This record gives sequence, C-alpha cells and structure tokens, in this order.
Amino acid sequence: MSFFAACGTSNNTKNEGAETIDLQQTDYTFFEDSLNIEFAKNFEISKHSNFKKLVLHSRLNNKHEVSEYYLVKRGTPYPKGVHSSKVIEVPVRKVVALSNTHVGMLDRLRGLSALKGVDAHDYIPDRTIRTKIESGEIKEVGAYSKLNEELILAMKPDVVLYDDMGQDETYPALKSQGICLLPISSWQEETPLGRTEWLKVMALLLDKPERATLAFDRTRENYFSWKSFADTLDRSVNVICGLPYKGVWHMAGGKSFTAQFIEAAGGNFMFKENDVVAAVPVDFEVVFKKAQQSQVWLNVGPVKTKEELVDLDERYALFPPYSLNRIYNNNGLEIDGVNAFWYTGYLNPDLVLKDLIKIIHPEAFSDSTLVYYRPIN
Repeated sequence: MSFFAACGTSNNTKNEGAETIDLQQTDYTFFEDSLNIEFAKNFEISKHSNFKKLVLHSRLNNKHEVSEYYLVKRGTPYPKGVHSSKVIEVPVRKVVALSNTHVGMLDRLRGLSALKGVDAHDYIPDRTIRTKIESGEIKEVGAYSKLNEELILAMKPDVVLYDDMGQDETYPALKSQGICLLPISSWQEETPLGRTEWLKVMALLLDKPERATLAFDRTRENYFSWKSFADTLDRSVNVICGLPYKGVWHMAGGKSFTAQFIEAAGGNFMFKENDVVAAVPVDFEVVFKKAQQSQVWLNVGPVKTKEELVDLDERYALFPPYSLNRIYNNNGLEIDGVNAFWYTGYLNPDLVLKDLIKIIHPEAFSDSTLVYYRPIN
C-alpha cells in the first residue's frame, strides 16, 4: 500500500455508507476567500461550489506521487463518489502535528487551540505549549517507529500532519481506522517563499485563509525588498555550508532552499552545480579543496564555538572562514534552550534573508545584529 493511498481505507466500517453529494452540486457555497499559490510547487488548491480540493505532490526518489483531499464545511454533506476518509471537515478541532514546523504554522495562524498532540516537547520552543504538554492537555505521541498509534486512535483527531520523507508505508494501523494522515512536503520546495507558502495549507484546515494571505503577502514584500537590495551588492563572496555526518558531507543541493537563500543574499554557493533539491553526498577531500576559496561557512550543526569545531576535526582550522572569523550557525534564536529556526525561521524567510545579507555583506550594514544566526567564535 502506498502511504499516499488516503486518510483511511475502503474497508473501514466506520466510514461505510457515509453521506455523499454530487461534486458538481451548486445549491450552496462557502470558502468565499480564495488562496492564490505563487511559489509552492507541491500543493494545489481548487475551489468548488461546496468544497475545496487539496492536491499534494511528493517528488522524491525519482517518483512523483499525488494525493487528493476534500475540505468541506463542518456538518455539511460529503462529496459524492469520494470516500469519507479523504474528506476533512473544517475548521479542524483536533490536530496531531508530528513536526515542530507544523506547530509553528498553527501558532502563526493563531490556531494552537486545535493542537492536541505533538511528537515530543523537546523540540518545541513555546512555553505555553510545553506547559499544556506537562498538564496532559496536549499529548506526546512520538513519531515514526516510536509513534503511539493506540494513543492517537483514542484521541480521534481530525487530521495527523507528518513530514513527507518518501516513506513507502506510514502508520498502517491509523489508516485502517480511517484516521486522516496528511503528508507535508514543504521541505521539498526549492525556494524559501515556496516553503513559507505552505502556511496556506494550514489555513485551509483552520478555515482561516485570510490570515495566511495577510501573513504571506507581508513576508513576500519584505523578502523581495531585501533581495533587491542584495542584487546591488558584489557577488564575489564564496559560501559553503554544513558538516559531515559519519564521514560523508551531505552538501545542500544546488536547487535547495539553502542554496536559494545564499543566492538571494548575494553570495556564491560553491556547490551550486549539484542540480538537485536534496542534499548530495560529497567526499571530505572534495569539500576541503573547494573550501580553500571560501570566505563564509554556514550551518555547522550543533557546534557553538571554534574550539568545538576543531575538536571534531583539526583540519577545519585550515578552512579560510575559520581564520576570517566568518563561521555562522542558524541557532541564534533559542527559546527555553530550544532552537527556534525550524519553528519560525521558514515562516520568516525575510528575516533569515536579512541575516544572510548581513553575514555575506557586513560592509553594507552599520548594525550587525542577527535574529536566527550567530557567529561561531
């Protein structure tokens, strides 16, 4: 069974005989607000008389998979010919979010009241949510192989959100009981604004499209304002990023959102020839040789000091950014000891871009204050 099959299966007795209506019925309308998609490539929204159709795309492992969902106003009939397990009643009241990025979207849209389950509190930089977890109001359900499916079944959520990582099979016990599983492919988007635009998917679930439109339009305007400024600056600064894992350097792809950020900030990403979105394994020796022409080094994992960096491998001291003191990490904003970059950073690409312009072109700013990044000293 493909994990894109549905929010449940056709042999689900709970949903058999569910009321249906014709897809073309036009005797009443809702969802008057429309959501235009400008940058995201992995979801589509089409508006019909009494429902909205959400189409999700996954483009992993040389496969293009498509799944479809139908959003109807809570309490109204379901579309005819569509199994109720593929229908989501909105606004959703019970959401299980298996990634802190999903929680961040709910937070941005003022929809945290619908949050009833998370994977773990460790990665959520929000004191209010963590307090609710401690009190049991929000449940910790785990994720992937450690997911507590029995707990989720007892919670009866409207939808479970999970990151689409190309799994061949995901949570079959939940599917068999008609639990709606919604794969989020935002991380597969090539552009920063494409990732941010997934806020509109969450807005559909909350039935608050106007909130997503307002937030996104403001962010887009700020992003392009900073990008236009960066376009006037010199592009001779060479940038590398990351650290090796188990001996292999998984370098950001040339079409990745990291590469897009560096380009928009007026930098020259030194591995932009890797014409893919996903990270590309590169031998250390290849990175070492190319890095000799670099001036800036970004996103060095858990490292917080230069001493920690050379403790991992003394050869890092031979990378020019080390002696230039131009190594930066995206853990500059911590809340209660938790890195907030993946909670709010992808929703604020304008602020991330401004950080990167300051890092790559410090001469263009009198103020060196950063939000999501910090120097490694």
